Amino acid sequence: MAEGVNALVIFTDVRGFSRWSEANEVFVNLRGFIDGFMAVLRARFKAPAFEIRSRGDGALIYRRIDADLSRAEVSRLLARTLNAVRQVDADFARHCREFGRRVGHGAELSAFCAAWARRVSG
Repeated sequence: MAEGVNALVIFTDVRGFSRWSEANEVFVNLRGFIDGFMAVLRARFKAPAFEIRSRGDGALIYRRIDADLSRAEVSRLLARTLNAVRQVDADFARHCREFGRRVGHGAELSAFCAAWARRVSG
């Protein structure tokens, strides 16, 4: 039987990506855009504490939470995580502006993040 673990799980998605990525100027430069987005995530959710899995125009970010953390420690972890999400928003907006200037096609996109902290099965 699989044993459960406490985990913080964050799903991210680039809002508006599908329609925006159809433009020729964008399509030929998508790898660079996605690589930049992943670099933003890695800068704010650093290994080895966080594990990041790329999912196309989004990502799954995972952090195991030790079972012996106090409520106060978990609250601090969640506060730091929300701060990192706000920083990702700002960094991603900057990445979009720079990408738009570089390829000549605006990138009015936003990064959506949804987070859960809970016990999950192995």
